[in-house]
Amino acid sequence: MVKGLAAKCLCLLALLLVSSHGVKAELNLNITQGRLEPIPFALPTILGHDKIANEYGYNIGKIIADDLVSSGLFKLINPQTYIQDARTAMNTPNYAQWKVLNAQALIAGECMVDSDHVKIRFRLLDVFGQQQSLGLEVSVHRSDWRRLGHKIADAIYAKLTGETGYFDSKIVYVAESGPLKKRVRRLAIMDSDGQNHKFLTDGQHMVLSPRFSPANPDVIAFMAFVNHKARVYLVNKKTGQQKLVGGDFPGMTFSPRFSPDGTKLTMSYANAGKTILSHFDLASGKFSQITLPVAIDTSPSYSSDGQQIVFMSDRGGKPQLYTMNIDGSNQKRISFGSGSYTAPCWSPRGDYIAFIKKLGGEFYISVMRPDGSGERPLTKGFFIDTPSWSPNGRVVIFMIQNPSSSNGRGGETRIKTIDVTGNFEREFVTPNDASDPSWSPLLVD
Repeated sequence: MVKGLAAKCLCLLALLLVSSHGVKAELNLNITQGRLEPIPFALPTILGHDKIANEYGYNIGKIIADDLVSSGLFKLINPQTYIQDARTAMNTPNYAQWKVLNAQALIAGECMVDSDHVKIRFRLLDVFGQQQSLGLEVSVHRSDWRRLGHKIADAIYAKLTGETGYFDSKIVYVAESGPLKKRVRRLAIMDSDGQNHKFLTDGQHMVLSPRFSPANPDVIAFMAFVNHKARVYLVNKKTGQQKLVGGDFPGMTFSPRFSPDGTKLTMSYANAGKTILSHFDLASGKFSQITLPVAIDTSPSYSSDGQQIVFMSDRGGKPQLYTMNIDGSNQKRISFGSGSYTAPCWSPRGDYIAFIKKLGGEFYISVMRPDGSGERPLTKGFFIDTPSWSPNGRVVIFMIQNPSSSNGRGGETRIKTIDVTGNFEREFVTPNDASDPSWSPLLVD
């Protein structure tokens, strides 16, 4: 039986999901005016045995705290009120005094640095249960030191919620700069917390729709306009090497999405006024048609088991969502509400499809079950597009644009995330305007 702090976190998560999963749970947490009180935790500054280790420890501790707080499930107690430093708390935690601060979780760690690696040894302590919930040593190469914070946050999140974390991951997006009529669009990448921005393309060609391979987070598919032709390309985020998908042929390809095993790309192929969906086998280099040229079919996204695809089609007169088997059989419409439905994205958990709904002049980021039931909005805005899921299927990332400004540059585009329950909306700060976000799977060592 789960006891103590972990039980409280599991109850919190269960309550957050009750409307979508039918879970019933008793909550041992404060609920006021319909709002959930996050779990209070303390994280004293991680210390080392020299100045360099102390500096790494401080920065890594900040990443851990920021990650946990960003989930909306935890809140950091003011460090100025702490009564023990990390080293003392690791060895002889004073549970009684931490209880006075209402610290339900205590995270204490120490940092060690050599010429190549940074290592954190930490303990996650259940203050009210007066016991250790988790103890680990985690090490990374010094060049990847930020990942150490994300890895530890993932371990803590997983221990306390019972679900896989999502912090040790990347987000690829389109960085936009320049005036509205001469917009420069470059592929860019950042850590899951919005830090560590890097450009992957030079802006010579307009790029859109970047998508990570679920099987290899180093590989990204995207569409680029090269020599006035829209084509799907692959880029390796480590080497920067780019590769055209499928060679030269009439028409254009766009809106790529990988299969869950990373062996093929499914994309839209447009030619002679019709747009179909096709598979591209990455090993054989061959295309295979899925849908017939009777309408505009686009925005494919795979189910987590790789056996079905959700896509958008205007075959019924306006954009709606459909599902089908991967060979194109058993096509079924799943959206039946008012307005238009676009940009579907199947959760890696398999339980929800995120999509964009336009209704009454407003755009909504919404979710529904794979059979079309349970449709509900998460948030709305002037213009919202391109939803993508966190690796654990708990959070949706999307782009949002503000109305045009008076200087003629057009409205700013930003990236935001929101929890699947419609809570904990937050905005990323990026060096440029940002659009078309896509979340990677968890990184591999």
